[in-house]
Amino acid sequence: MGVRIHRAGRWRELVTALADELATAAPGPFDQVEVIVSSHGAGRMLSQALAARLPGGICAGISFPTLPQWLRTTAGRHGLLEDLEAWQSVRAVVVAARVLAELADEHPVLAAHLNANGSPARRQLLAQRSMRLFRRYVDHAPQMVSRWLEDLDVDAAGVELPAHLAWQPALLRGVAEQLEVDPVDVWAGLANAVAGTPTPPPQVFCLPEVPEAQREVLAALAASEGLQVWQVEGSGFEDWTLALDAATPAPGRPAAPPVSLHGSHGPSRQVEVLRDELTRRFDADPTLEPRDVLVVCEDPAVWRPHLLAAFTPVPDDPTAHPGRGLRLQTGSVADANLVVEVVSRCLRISESRATASDVVELMLLSPVAHRWRLGPSRRDDLVALVADAGIRWGLDQHHRSQIGVPGISQNTWVRGVDRLLAGIALAPGSAAPLAVTGVSAVSTSDLDLVGTVGELLSRLRRFNLAAATAAPASEWVGRVRQLLADVVGCSFDDEWMLLQTNSALSDLAEQLREQPEPLERSEFTRLLESVTREFAPRPTVGNGSLQVVGLGDLAHVDFRLVCLLGIGDRQGSGDVDAVPLGDVPDSRKLRLARLLSHARAADEVLVVGQTRDPLTDQEVAGATTISWFLRELGATPERVQHPLLAHGESNFTAGRSFDQQALSAAVALRTAAHGSVAPHVLRRRAALALPHDDVAHEISLRELSTFLKDPAKDFLRSAAGVRLFSAPELEDELPLVLNGLDEWAIRDRLLAAFKQGLNPEQAEALEVERELLPPGQIGRRVLAEQLEVAKDLWRRAWPEWSAPAADHRVELELGNVVLADTVRTRGGRIVEVSPGSGTKTQLEPWLQLLALAACGIEADGVVHRTRKHYGTLQRETAQLGAQSKEVATQALGHIIRAWSQSRSRLVPLPLEPAMLFAAELASGQYEEKAWEVTAPSWEARWSRIPRHWRLFYSEVPSELFVDEATTRDPRPPEQLGRNSAFAAWAAAIYLPMFQGGE
Repeated sequence: MGVRIHRAGRWRELVTALADELATAAPGPFDQVEVIVSSHGAGRMLSQALAARLPGGICAGISFPTLPQWLRTTAGRHGLLEDLEAWQSVRAVVVAARVLAELADEHPVLAAHLNANGSPARRQLLAQRSMRLFRRYVDHAPQMVSRWLEDLDVDAAGVELPAHLAWQPALLRGVAEQLEVDPVDVWAGLANAVAGTPTPPPQVFCLPEVPEAQREVLAALAASEGLQVWQVEGSGFEDWTLALDAATPAPGRPAAPPVSLHGSHGPSRQVEVLRDELTRRFDADPTLEPRDVLVVCEDPAVWRPHLLAAFTPVPDDPTAHPGRGLRLQTGSVADANLVVEVVSRCLRISESRATASDVVELMLLSPVAHRWRLGPSRRDDLVALVADAGIRWGLDQHHRSQIGVPGISQNTWVRGVDRLLAGIALAPGSAAPLAVTGVSAVSTSDLDLVGTVGELLSRLRRFNLAAATAAPASEWVGRVRQLLADVVGCSFDDEWMLLQTNSALSDLAEQLREQPEPLERSEFTRLLESVTREFAPRPTVGNGSLQVVGLGDLAHVDFRLVCLLGIGDRQGSGDVDAVPLGDVPDSRKLRLARLLSHARAADEVLVVGQTRDPLTDQEVAGATTISWFLRELGATPERVQHPLLAHGESNFTAGRSFDQQALSAAVALRTAAHGSVAPHVLRRRAALALPHDDVAHEISLRELSTFLKDPAKDFLRSAAGVRLFSAPELEDELPLVLNGLDEWAIRDRLLAAFKQGLNPEQAEALEVERELLPPGQIGRRVLAEQLEVAKDLWRRAWPEWSAPAADHRVELELGNVVLADTVRTRGGRIVEVSPGSGTKTQLEPWLQLLALAACGIEADGVVHRTRKHYGTLQRETAQLGAQSKEVATQALGHIIRAWSQSRSRLVPLPLEPAMLFAAELASGQYEEKAWEVTAPSWEARWSRIPRHWRLFYSEVPSELFVDEATTRDPRPPEQLGRNSAFAAWAAAIYLPMFQGGE
């Protein structure tokens, strides 16, 4: 019968010709015409195009299978499906892994790769890669495979294989023997069956490439029944139809479409450039519709988050980018199956360290979170709970032993949960004889969450223990299904994830039912991931939306605009040990062919890629793939370089951006560059000028101390409702080196224990039980150092601390505010023992001293603290002199006045620079120039500016003196010689502290 080949320059011309052919020889009402297409998406596009051209506007009685689907169906009709699928199954990978273990002794290269220890994971990966190579050999070089099966170890050209590849023929022979299937004979048998059985021949429409083994089947069908092939001329692929009809003339090269090349930076910026360019084209051409545009990228799954972030509509924002209304459809990208993700993470727990972050993220995956009521609102609670429990990594001590860290149970998940339960069960300070110390931060309100974490952990540990032993595939499937029953519970919208996962498990069990050999955890994990890696999504092309597809999908289909997004050079190759196959194109040539096919099917091509570094904005080398593509296409592109940021001025001066929000930012930056007032200055001026009212209130000394430590935080909380706190953070490493804050906390807890009457041994044991120290000898040494410092401080302070104590009730009426509290003296003195250093340690005892003096009680104070001297901590004592009643009342009045005003306005009184200024003023050492050193320098007067103070001040401390004092502020000190609100408040409140003497 022969082959009849129809050729045309464009896909749409072939569609018209096929429609005429079908209309002339219309199938009967019960006949089914098969049109073999390259992909599901191409079939959908073809069915819509045919429906528009066929009589009645209906495309009925026509199916559009892909070539692999048609071959499977045909093999099934002839009883060859089981043999055909044998080499595609997971069973082939398992057999290959077993054969590799047997061949390792015969091939040194193979033994070296497998580390000579039979690693199941490494062997499994090699088996998977080898089977991919073998399938390629069978498709493209069946004669070479036949020679291998006949013990002739040669390449496709008949040349003997080098020694480092000799293991491949041996492996293929071993797999074929155990599967009892000759892969070449299967294709030959299918070709003979097709030739000997009369069947209606299908139409073959625009297949870009057909492997040699599959061409033989089509050739046999053409010889017996005839075959019609519809092929686009001049595509980027080699013309496979020449093997069917040697007389076919070589196709000509079509004219290159216009190409514009847009250089940009990282992925997010490239997507923003694409959005602007698409918007510009839709704005310039009213006839252009989203269905006329195709976006092609290397991996749509990688680009999907960036595309959704840029194109998701924002209906309530009138300034949103107009490109957000372009109805972008991410095409062949399916939603991730999070149930598979849960199973994969649970299987890999023993291979990983089960860190706090990893397990918390596992618990917060939606299939687990829905079952255990751990929604987004409970994320912070869960993180805080795990952080308070001191959990770092490891399920338990046994798990750590598996990883090679035996004998250390500190900071494991089990230990942390035990501490949480002890914290709920026991009252604070309880002396119950438990092996762990309870977490003081938990309460009965956390009981539900603690119980959830404990139960989830127990089920994960049970699965981890069961998965530690090898088992046949059927038993592994049972284990995973038990895990799903124990841990997972999907919502109605996510039920498809569970159904899909169970279906994959059933398929895996079916394929491996004849493989009773036990599988290690790592082997089963990789097998399950291989069968669930790419669940086929439903094709969504042809719905009128702007499509995003992978490279090569819809390669020949005509579009008015094709956008190539982020096409770059691939790093390395996964087939470095592949046997050369002669004329078969390698992966690089296939990528180029796909790019050319997309471009030659377009009226216009838009290329967006990276030409500059996203961090430094420095030019980077252009992609060789794009240069090669442009040369082969024969195009001279228009080149446009886009700025680093969406609000770069050149976006708007060149008229390429439609982003109104970015335009507002660009205008604001230009205004700021032309001498306008800095934003932080405007905020500070507005905050200082806010009105305030004197409201009656009762306050304690602790509240005053909290205010003075950070007036800006107090102002933001009371005036704006902004609560500044650091969100809890998880730590995944066992502590080996402590920072200064951690060491301070240890000293603070040790001193607190001494104050409660514990001896050093008891305080040390209590600190060890908290599990906040590094493990082993490192922790003992750190604790010993801090314990020695704390004991020295305590010995120095003990004579004053052990003096007779007396409590004094303080009730002072200062304006509309009543100061009410109780102050304790020891031997008539205020005694403070602080783990810190510097003048900040004097704040609370100074306030107590002022309160007593204002009540007419004469007392002085002493602060025992540390001092850093060349990296070491030394003891230091600061004396607080007694104050007169008049001075104390005046100072407290200023403090109350500042606190009252801070309810509604900013009081410029940061603690560190205010106390330093007062000390310099009292000693006559104040120098204006010294305050001009910026914050990053160690000589700066305000070296560590908190982030909320940065809302109002820059890094130059001298800016504190800029704002003039008003009638609402105290009188500035005369010795300063300038009117400054900061200086007025600092001198009024802190100057008496340093003038009283130490």
